[in-house]
Amino acid sequence: MKSILNFVNICLMMFILLVSSLFYGCSKENDEQVLPSKGAMTSVVKAVADNVPYIQEVLDEKIYNIQDGVRAIDVTLTYCRKETHLYITEIDLSKNVTIITSIPSSGSTQTVTEQIQANTSMDIDVLLGINGYPDGVSYQYGTELSASYTRDSDKVFYLLNDGKAYISTVGEFNLHKDKVVNAIGGSHSLLIDGEVTDFIVSDNTMTFLPRTFVGVTKDHMKVYFFVVDGGMDGNSGMRLEDIMLVCQGAGCYQAINLEGKEASAIVYKVDVNNYNLMNKPSGGVEKAVSNGLQVIVKND
Repeated sequence: MKSILNFVNICLMMFILLVSSLFYGCSKENDEQVLPSKGAMTSVVKAVADNVPYIQEVLDEKIYNIQDGVRAIDVTLTYCRKETHLYITEIDLSKNVTIITSIPSSGSTQTVTEQIQANTSMDIDVLLGINGYPDGVSYQYGTELSASYTRDSDKVFYLLNDGKAYISTVGEFNLHKDKVVNAIGGSHSLLIDGEVTDFIVSDNTMTFLPRTFVGVTKDHMKVYFFVVDGGMDGNSGMRLEDIMLVCQGAGCYQAINLEGKEASAIVYKVDVNNYNLMNKPSGGVEKAVSNGLQVIVKND
């Protein structure tokens, strides 16, 4: 009987230690933090850091000014006491750039890099690309590629022929179908009218995972691509509730989640026909995906 009680006490102590470590790891405050905006330098990263309680410190920001209207920032930060990489791309649609849906040039899947290379071979000047989402509505250059969707893919990111970007449910999207140029499906709504959304607690929403997500501003003229590393070099990824706050801090008005985990990838242009993978996919190499989003130079 005594041995059983001892075993129970040991299990209880281990449980308390586990809960305590999780609480401490994601504590909101950093007693050593005295820098404004947690050490962030650029305005968008300052706003994100101030809006996400579980970001304790911004350690570094590498800025890639890819072209007028397209800027990517590789942010190294401490999140839940772990070093994490967050990649933020700002796309200003008032400049000479736009966003298209990318699909494999052959087969059902290709990496983001391969999809970019296929488009550059057709004289499309691609500046940057991210992975998309494997299900849901999809349009490319005004042509419907897929109209099917499920409850898990009933959100859409799309551009209309006015050059502006939108995020909505499929129902609202269908009201504008005749004006859609490019579109891609998504899963969870992260922001609706600037406010974080409710979500179902699950392994996907509460687990620290690599993630890809996209947001648009209220005026529909600025788009943000976000990628979070996880599973490589100690990066743990982020929880769904915190990427909502990332979008909100960046200034997004609507935002949705795309495919994450091993699929998360961001690729940018170094120079003519030369592209680099910016992040570190959790599988160690780029995963072949069914579609993506590419920022390209307008061909007026």
